[in-house]
Amino acid sequence: QAQAHRFCLINHFDGACFAEMPYDRKRAFGALLGIVIFQQHGGTANNAAAAVEGWRLGSIPNPYEQKHACGLEEAGGLCDPDGILSPEARVKVVNVMLAIRADTSVKCPDGSEKSFEVGAALVQRMHPDDWVSGDKKETTRVFAQELGDRWGIGDLGCNNGVLLFLSIQDRFAYIKTAVVSQTVMTDSLSEMVIDSMKPLLKGGQYDDALLQAVLQINDVLKGKSIPGSET
Repeated sequence: QAQAHRFCLINHFDGACFAEMPYDRKRAFGALLGIVIFQQHGGTANNAAAAVEGWRLGSIPNPYEQKHACGLEEAGGLCDPDGILSPEARVKVVNVMLAIRADTSVKCPDGSEKSFEVGAALVQRMHPDDWVSGDKKETTRVFAQELGDRWGIGDLGCNNGVLLFLSIQDRFAYIKTAVVSQTVMTDSLSEMVIDSMKPLLKGGQYDDALLQAVLQINDVLKGKSIPGSET
């Protein structure tokens, strides 16, 4: 069933929320959170053209089906097609995602018990030809929406997915949640996770930034506190 969702965009200077019209999908997603980020990093030879020109909407590989294109040796929830992360960092990030899938619990709307599922993608930039009316904020929202739908993060009918999307040169990061996962991974907690990444992203420490983010998402989904959530 189509559902209406609320998206929140936070950038480095101000913030705004807006309503999203209902849509249908195989696995449901919902809220968005974004923040301006900084710096640039190198890409892989296989995706050199996309790293320079930007990724087209719908072209970012699915890490469950195209693991090598995402920089992975084994299929997982992370896609790093431009080689922004080190191989070691990719393994660590995927291991955290696997731990979340194995060790969390959530009740779905139909009463069944599932676990949360987390995915992440980071690219150098989005292709200018796919900018929505020249608006990078809206474009990032569209990219994040498309990734969540196509990858199918979360279980069908459970709304238990969380997706982290970063576009380095476009200077945006988003955490996207679904109706059920948002009850735990709230907008305010998502903002804290991204705020914690900012100093690392500004310094080009992408390995540390992404690993820290997924570890904090892990803590939130397990009911633990993260820096800033105690106040």
